Amino acid sequence: MTTLETFSLPFDFSKMKKAADLIYENGTLLALYVSENDYYLFLWADCNETFNRWMIFRTTLKDLSSYIYGKMPLYDLVVNNPDGFVRFADYSGQGKFPSETLSLPVKKIPEDYLPDEDSYFEFEITDEIKNVISPKNYKISVPEKEQSLFFTLMDKLGWKSTAAVW
Repeated sequence: MTTLETFSLPFDFSKMKKAADLIYENGTLLALYVSENDYYLFLWADCNETFNRWMIFRTTLKDLSSYIYGKMPLYDLVVNNPDGFVRFADYSGQGKFPSETLSLPVKKIPEDYLPDEDSYFEFEITDEIKNVISPKNYKISVPEKEQSLFFTLMDKLGWKSTAAVW
């Protein structure tokens, strides 16, 4: 594996839930994880006899959707991510990801770790992916004095609600 001159940052993987494999070819190559309101991509970058190296970076829902629908390449998601750096985790496949990650500014990512500049998403958009990028459930809060008007409007529009009113 390529030696990286990085700095170490703690990272709490325990709050992350895997939402979908975006690219899978004899194993996961690109996975989407969600932590509260943050979206993270885990991009396979390198390996040796013991570890797989993952590049981990945050993205926005808007950019993720642009990538999935072919409007933005993966390259742009990496180099223009909201944090300006990527994390690297060397994972053996046993147990949990390490609690510390190695971090590197985007400008210092080794060239062979970056996707091609025209790396557009050309895979099936699975139900798992659709559920993340096209959420169907929205939570809204309607002031009590406006609830009657709100429910009347919903009825006129033919909208269904599973809302509970307190």
